[in-house]
Amino acid sequence: MPAKNQTGPDAAQTAAAQRALAMLADKWSFLIIREAYRGVHRYGQLQRNLGIARNVLADRLGSLVEHGLLERVRY
Repeated sequence: MPAKNQTGPDAAQTAAAQRALAMLADKWSFLIIREAYRGVHRYGQLQRNLGIARNVLADRLGSLVEHGLLERVRY
């Protein structure tokens, strides 16, 4: 458990790590990151590989991009 009233760069790094872990705690977000790491880059391929609903995939991808864990690249 982090100490109360942390300040400075360590506090900022801790907060960033906590936000990243919170994002990855979601089952789909973790699986999407795993697929991206394995080289899957296309929306349709992610959907097929994971068997995830299009609306859920779109929501999670948007969230991961918003938080800087993925980058959107148009083909």
